[in-house]
Amino acid sequence: TEFDCWIFLFLENKKFDVEETVAKLIRRDEMERNLISQYDISDYIHELNRNGVMNYIGEDLDGRVCFYVVTRRDAPKAKWRAERTKSFDMWMSYGSRLRARDPRCRIVMLVNQKDAGVWANNDITFQTNMAIRMSKFYPGVVDRSYVCKMSRGLAMVAKPMLRAMPKGLSDTFKIFNEKDVADGCMLEYFHPDVLPVELGGNNALFVLDDADVELAIRAVEADAEAAAAAEAEKKADLKRRRDERDERRAKIDAGEIEATEADGEADAELDAEPEEEEAQELDEDGNPL
Repeated sequence: TEFDCWIFLFLENKKFDVEETVAKLIRRDEMERNLISQYDISDYIHELNRNGVMNYIGEDLDGRVCFYVVTRRDAPKAKWRAERTKSFDMWMSYGSRLRARDPRCRIVMLVNQKDAGVWANNDITFQTNMAIRMSKFYPGVVDRSYVCKMSRGLAMVAKPMLRAMPKGLSDTFKIFNEKDVADGCMLEYFHPDVLPVELGGNNALFVLDDADVELAIRAVEADAEAAAAAEAEKKADLKRRRDERDERRAKIDAGEIEATEADGEADAELDAEPEEEEAQELDEDGNPL
């Protein structure tokens, strides 16, 4: 018999009261069917993810899924809270899905607060709302939150916010200062190849300067455009050669010129090229019309 850890999280949250647990699971199911299933990925969500605010970087030493948050890359605004809530739900749903290696549905948040502004990079209202949302729809999913390199000013704002969170959630937070990180404290929780360089590990994937991130995005887009242009040029050249072949065949059939050995070789070469498939019209569900 397989143990369902998703249901256990709800049981634990409701102190194993079966009736209350079932009611909460029903509310969660209704939320997933009526809300999450209707989400679309907007341009803003794409931009938010491209900026590298939150990334999946692997698992901690206990095998839990780890999301790495770089707060300085965020520029939250009240008008985007609804879109940010969608992005939050998508990340939480992805992180808490059952996995063969770790069937516990538990997530670890690793937060880098280095150079983060108290107001420029933090939306306290949104963060408080998401804490409540986690307790309501993702109880126990975030098993630990490691907050690193937090400034004194931000710590003064964060402490009352932590006190306002549901106790089960606030107890998951651990805060580490610059010296703690420099002393290698995070290696107690993460393998060096998973832990980002800025926090004492070897993982350099998500620690580029913001300007470098933008350059990297542009480089990827430029490579994609170059590849598309090369593919278009290849198709145009193939069409030109086939047109020339068809024109020569017509002249041979008309007796205007004689066929040569080179014609046979050219035919074989062109016939070996794959035919371009005609684009199919699709309906809104992706099915051919």
